[in-house]
Amino acid sequence: MRFLTRRQRRYLLWGLLALGAALRLLAIGSFPPGLNQDEASAGYEAWSLLHYGMDRNGYRFPVLLVAWGSGQNALYSYLAMPFIALFGLNSFALRLPAALCGSLSLPLFYSAARRVRGEHFALWALFALAINPWHILLSRWALESNLLPFCLLGGVWALLKSEERQWYLPAASAFFALALYAYGTAYLFLILFLPAACMLLHPGRRVSWRCFLVSLGVFVLLALPVSLCQLRNMLGLPAGSFLGLSLPALNETRQSATMLAGGQNGLPQFLRLLWTQNDGLVWNYAGNYGLFYGKPGLILALVGLGSALYELYRRRLPRQELYLLLWLAVSFAAAFFIDVNVNRMNMAFLPIIWLQGRALALIGRRAAAPLAAVLLLSATLFTDYY
Repeated sequence: MRFLTRRQRRYLLWGLLALGAALRLLAIGSFPPGLNQDEASAGYEAWSLLHYGMDRNGYRFPVLLVAWGSGQNALYSYLAMPFIALFGLNSFALRLPAALCGSLSLPLFYSAARRVRGEHFALWALFALAINPWHILLSRWALESNLLPFCLLGGVWALLKSEERQWYLPAASAFFALALYAYGTAYLFLILFLPAACMLLHPGRRVSWRCFLVSLGVFVLLALPVSLCQLRNMLGLPAGSFLGLSLPALNETRQSATMLAGGQNGLPQFLRLLWTQNDGLVWNYAGNYGLFYGKPGLILALVGLGSALYELYRRRLPRQELYLLLWLAVSFAAAFFIDVNVNRMNMAFLPIIWLQGRALALIGRRAAAPLAAVLLLSATLFTDYY
């Protein structure tokens, strides 16, 4: 990309953002056809909350939805409420929060990449994300857990921004706390990620106590209601309330699938998932294109990982990129405690795409035009298949 003028790079940036947004937004009411059962449940809960201030089980503004009995994360339904108010209760309105979060992930990803490794890398990383099959599928249907990657990306982006202005730290706290309302696996991720990320934060510079306390307060205030609700259900306690929000009692819990209490060892399953790029679920199926364009995409990620580890060994790795490597390492560690499928491990895929961007940037220094042509052809074929 370095041979392009500044204006051409700006046009390329806007072109990639427009391409990525189009792949995520166009015809979301029709493709995929019909509604998944969890989409329908989230949509009805949003409609009920909008009109009556309670979910279908009678809980007023719950922090966790009872739904089928074993719980459903509430953040998506709350985000869908204004769109249902504007456009009515239909597939388009219901899926719009997912499509918008997927589209907003593109500039956040680009901004983080540019801050860490410069514009050349950032454009290739954005290209990789804009046409990625997993992220396109994730953005086009209203599964509440699909908000988790956006929340984690927002948190890491704000951490990177805080390197220059420490008052971005409360924004990072807000993103990470909201992740707990997106999906239960966020507890596993954040328990491991946040202490290590704090150790990487601002070396040689102190974060002011005021900023630290505000950031901590934001996280605790936002995270406490849903954390109390999850804890009460793990202990079998009855329903309650906190700060005017309902803490529902579930009929049963799914902690064995998505929480530390389950004692799973899903790492072999996760490695198999990365190799096959298929979990057998129709809503995550991208044909022979897989999650990352099959084995070639996986090889790109491994090349990117190798280059990152080499730079780390030679002490040339940008310190801020350690957040992304930490993100990836924590995702693999969390897999030990998860009954793996694509949705439950969606925390791991953005850093893998980051590694693909690393490999593309390396290749693109010598073969930018043919590489871009191959990527565009792959995106075209996948879009036609989808």
